[in-house]
Amino acid sequence: MTNEKFQKFTEKLKIKAEKNPRWYKTKVFGLAMVGYLYLFVVLAILFAVVGIVVYSIYTKTFHLIFAKLLIPVFVLLYVLVKSLWIHIEAPTGLRLDKQNTPLLIEEIERMRKQLKGFKVDEIQLNNDFNAAIIQVPRLGVFGWYKNILVVGLPLMMALSKEQFQAVLAHELGHLSGAHGRFST
Repeated sequence: MTNEKFQKFTEKLKIKAEKNPRWYKTKVFGLAMVGYLYLFVVLAILFAVVGIVVYSIYTKTFHLIFAKLLIPVFVLLYVLVKSLWIHIEAPTGLRLDKQNTPLLIEEIERMRKQLKGFKVDEIQLNNDFNAAIIQVPRLGVFGWYKNILVVGLPLMMALSKEQFQAVLAHELGHLSGAHGRFST
């Protein structure tokens, strides 16, 4: 596909997404599920091959060709399983809790409830001039996210209380819309 064709293609998709965002999101989700379905079908076939080989060993109808077949099957299984295991590095910083920052924790919890957002599992302080919500999947593509709010001390010190609350509300808003979950 040429660059010009790609530009036209993306413009069409952008128009469709703006006209009907729900349809577009559903279509993208459906295409992602088709891709995962393909991977799981291939995994099922590979596990079936391993099962047949194990069965042939058990019934003593094992042939040397089966042993040669297992090498590429195990390599493929390893590659496919590893591709499904998404690893996102958890941020590193000073972990904040109710004992060392009770007012901040209470404010974040109040905002979270007001926004009807997901629970913040951990709050960290670092040296960046930034704030972010990071969702670390515990089970790869299967999710079960750990929500980590990272707040930079320089940012905290540079903003007024109201400005900092607005930044926190913005970050917590990402969790209320579950932005990261669909993107992931």
